[in-house]
Amino acid sequence: MKKIALSISTLVISITLVLLFVCGSAVNAQKSKSFVYDKSKDIVFLYDSTLCTLTPHRKYELSYNENGQLIRKMAYRWDTSKNEWTPYYSYTIVHIGESQIQEFGRWNKKKNDFSLNKQKSIYHKDAGSDVSNYIAFKWCERRGKWEVEDGGLFDAEIALLADNSTK
Repeated sequence: MKKIALSISTLVISITLVLLFVCGSAVNAQKSKSFVYDKSKDIVFLYDSTLCTLTPHRKYELSYNENGQLIRKMAYRWDTSKNEWTPYYSYTIVHIGESQIQEFGRWNKKKNDFSLNKQKSIYHKDAGSDVSNYIAFKWCERRGKWEVEDGGLFDAEIALLADNSTK
């Protein structure tokens, strides 16, 4: 009986030590990497302090309208195997007075467009009010149309969305 108890306790201690070693290594690996931004904040690098390497991570191309409002954000990922930037996602904003229509799409390699995980949101602010209304849509591939995902229904915004929709 003593041998069984001793072997079980030895097994528990061994498992505990292995878990401590594995978890400790994972925590140290996370601490050794950090993000570094260039001066213009258009490119993000990943700095590995253990290897002393700086690797490109993300690149952003921002476009603004004449009022200085953001109208498009293109993100790219660094492909280490090809040593080049590959598209990651596109985020566009249409400003209509106090309202905004925002669209998001991830890059689809097969189709060479931003057709993955397509989402659209409308933010509407009534004149003289600080309250914004919100409605979210998600593109349904099967039906080939935008479907309401969240928010209240606003007839004017839905009509505006239908008029401005590319699909």
